[in-house]
Amino acid sequence: MAKKKEENNVKDTLFNKNEMVSSDHTADPKLILPQWDERTNAEKAQSIASYTKQIIGATINKAKEENTQAFWNKPMSLEEIDKSMPYNASTGMAYNNENALILRAVSQLNGYEKPEFLTMKQANLLGATLKKEIDAKGNTIPNERTGKDTFVRGVKISYLKTDEYVEKKDDKGQTVMKNAFTKDGKIKLDEYGQPEQVPVKVRIALNPPILETTTLYHVSQFDNLDQSKLKPLNMEKINERREYFKQNPDKIKSPKINEYGMTPNVARALSNFIQAEAVGKNYQAYQHKEFVREAKKETSLQR
Repeated sequence: MAKKKEENNVKDTLFNKNEMVSSDHTADPKLILPQWDERTNAEKAQSIASYTKQIIGATINKAKEENTQAFWNKPMSLEEIDKSMPYNASTGMAYNNENALILRAVSQLNGYEKPEFLTMKQANLLGATLKKEIDAKGNTIPNERTGKDTFVRGVKISYLKTDEYVEKKDDKGQTVMKNAFTKDGKIKLDEYGQPEQVPVKVRIALNPPILETTTLYHVSQFDNLDQSKLKPLNMEKINERREYFKQNPDKIKSPKINEYGMTPNVARALSNFIQAEAVGKNYQAYQHKEFVREAKKETSLQR
């Protein structure tokens, strides 16, 4: 029973950034890492790897309970891969690499029929609100600490933040200010009738980039979502990426799934699945070198 409860905790959400513990099994399991914003990229990657392993493990356990197979353990045609490819329903852009694996796993865990995901902000702009957690009787579930209603949780994916906006400073180190404007383009006034001032922001490059996460929700987790405003998967961008790999087979890299602490067989299968999706091939238990060899063979035939 405890095992089932643990799996359910994993199904609908990922990690709380500031409560994640070290994934190094030789370390003290109670070791708490620094606050998320204070962590190095390596520490963040450690937490993300631990989380990914947890999600994949839950997917394996559920597949066993239901006498079925995890998605990476069964053959999949290219048509099936494309049809089930996780993507952002606001932009139409597909998620790839390890993020795609996480979203596929969460989709299998929760039985999502469509691979459509949104950020909270994107859904709100479409007039949607996040659903509340309810029990078997349809009653809202209160937060154990605050007593307030709880909301369904999302899934975390990672990305590299390459730039950010900061306040512009003058020669004396003071923040540069400017007039604020209303939505209709008029100068915004404060309570005294004076022009409201806001800081001027400038974009700066981050060197090195910072590893960050964002939260996604499946479209079924929202109320009042206008489905007519959702975009379909942008296959044009996917095919452009596949054509690039077709013309540059040496650029096909084997993902570092083995760094997530999974068994060799699972890591190999997940890596192969990512590559099949990337190059546009039917999925089987191919080795990485076979993907590269096939791509090089096709390229040579075209010359």
